[in-house]
Amino acid sequence: MERSSYLRLALMFGENKASTFNKNLEKMIALVLFDKYNMGLTITDIIADIRDKYALDFSDSEIIGTIYNKNQNRIIQINETRDEVLKAYSITPEEYEKIRKKTDDSSIRKIVELFLKEHEELDISEKAFCDLLVKYLYDVFNSNAETIQALMNGEHLGMKAANCDYSTDEKKILNAFIYWDNLDKNRCVYQLISCCFDYCMMTVRKDKTVYQTIFNQKKFYLDTNIVFRLMGLNNEKRKLVIDAFILKCKETGVEILYSNHTRSELNDTIRYYVGQIKALLADAAPLSVRAISCLDDRMSNSAFYEQYVEWTKDPVNRTSDYSSFERDLRMRTSKILSRFKQVTFDDYSGRNKKEYAEQFESLKQYKIEHRRNTYDPSIKADINNYLYIQERNREKKGENFFATDHYLITADHAFSGWEREKRPGAIPTVVLPSVWYSIILQYAGRTTADDYSAFTRFLNFSFSENEPADARKMEILKSVIALQEPVDMKETIIFDIAEKLQHDYKDLNSEQIVETSHQYVINQILSEENEKAKRETAAAVEAEKDKADAQVNALMNENAYLEQQLKESVEKTKAEQKQKYIDSETDRRTKRRLKIYIVVTGGLVIGFLALLLITGKWVFSVNEVTEKVQIRYDYIKYMIEAVYLIVSGIVIAWGFKGLDEDKIRDSVRKRLEKDWEKHEI
Repeated sequence: MERSSYLRLALMFGENKASTFNKNLEKMIALVLFDKYNMGLTITDIIADIRDKYALDFSDSEIIGTIYNKNQNRIIQINETRDEVLKAYSITPEEYEKIRKKTDDSSIRKIVELFLKEHEELDISEKAFCDLLVKYLYDVFNSNAETIQALMNGEHLGMKAANCDYSTDEKKILNAFIYWDNLDKNRCVYQLISCCFDYCMMTVRKDKTVYQTIFNQKKFYLDTNIVFRLMGLNNEKRKLVIDAFILKCKETGVEILYSNHTRSELNDTIRYYVGQIKALLADAAPLSVRAISCLDDRMSNSAFYEQYVEWTKDPVNRTSDYSSFERDLRMRTSKILSRFKQVTFDDYSGRNKKEYAEQFESLKQYKIEHRRNTYDPSIKADINNYLYIQERNREKKGENFFATDHYLITADHAFSGWEREKRPGAIPTVVLPSVWYSIILQYAGRTTADDYSAFTRFLNFSFSENEPADARKMEILKSVIALQEPVDMKETIIFDIAEKLQHDYKDLNSEQIVETSHQYVINQILSEENEKAKRETAAAVEAEKDKADAQVNALMNENAYLEQQLKESVEKTKAEQKQKYIDSETDRRTKRRLKIYIVVTGGLVIGFLALLLITGKWVFSVNEVTEKVQIRYDYIKYMIEAVYLIVSGIVIAWGFKGLDEDKIRDSVRKRLEKDWEKHEI
């Protein structure tokens, strides 16, 4: 099946809810009719198109039976003949529109566009990434389909396994996509891969319901790499993925076990990698993974080295205390294994030396050819577990999916690939967790967002530590680590070398490169320190200037404050003097004016009384009142009354007013204040 046909078939099936062979075949027939819409295809044409595009063969009766199924309404006959050979078929307009929308890959392009937008550091175009992604999904589809087909009926499709023909940079880009936390992406990847089960169902002509109870009583034995993932080595997300897988297994009745040989391999592997770290670093403090992987790509995926870097950050742990680090790792593995049952059996190298030796050498050679780690204790444990599982499965005398109960779960693609090559046509018993997880999700009920995420992350690449290392880079790395310099300087040297190795340093040997870069970094540090000192000096001078300016401003403000205080004090004194003067002068003038008013008023009263006395005396001195005298008398009387009234009025007006001390005081004060203001002006 070509890659373009795979993508359309995967989009057509999607998260397929169909559980029957006929329903899936109906979808496949509709898809080939979609490509020849309105042209019409005969039964023979339909069979040929499915064979050419999807590498599946179906009989006339299977195609006819599906088309004429009473529950089928998407495929119609478009000519009038009754001859089955000449009848032409197409799909309804409604079905055409449904398939057009379903097989549109714009949703994938949108996901890719968003991913690249959020990962601008990746040096790849949108088209190139789409091509790379579809290529990888197609490879995973083929690899899973190959295993599932073998599990179902022992047949192999001859498809190429995934995880091949990808550069280190391509693997890093694909891993970034796989670990990108996006639900739409996770759902899309799951749908594009999980359709391989429907594809395999088509090849064996079986319905999904046949396999719904197969998991009960099956036993999965964990390989060492699965236990390390459960520990969360190098990537906590790996732990979550395997935890999800283990949980699903238990929910479907699968028993999880491990062997005594797996436990031994765990301890040997820990000892091996701790020894490698010790050989690389000796007593030196560890460099960051980012720095060390600049000269050794394998270290970017070194779980144990990254674990050691994190372990040394804990204040209770000491750098270069490798025995304590090893002991800590062993305690953690023991804690993980305590969740599962251990099976114990003797070493097959003593029970069946010939077969053991043959299998051992065969697996080792296969791993060498595929550039995988060939650590002998690991291969020994793998062969022991493999032979034990084969022996247990033979006890049931079954050579089909239902009768085979014992499986080894491993993340080692080379191990599972070796078994397929070693036992062609047999039910595979060394299976990747991603394959089993996919099968379980198909039959274990509703699929959740967490299931999508866990399934997708099973697809990540592991970087083989047996990939060839650059000898020149390794020599440089060891020389840098041996320098008696702080860690941050060593890392700066590594970053400088990594940047210039292909250009500025390409004609230098390792020793010259390290020496040149070391001196360059020292000069850079000195230059930066000088610049820093200059900046600090300038800043200090500026700070002192600001401080002096602040002090001057403070003094000026203080002087202004004092002047203001003095001015206010003078103003206050003047005001007090003014008030004192006015109060004193008001008292004096008020008293004086009061006396004057009293004297004037008294004089007026006395004068008036004297006038009355004189007038009366004169009146009474007239002995004879003549008419003339009477007239004068009356006149004088009127005059006296008038004068009396006037004098009384004056006396009353001036007397009351003049004798009112408060009014006099107010009048005097106003006059004094007015005169004072004129004087000030």
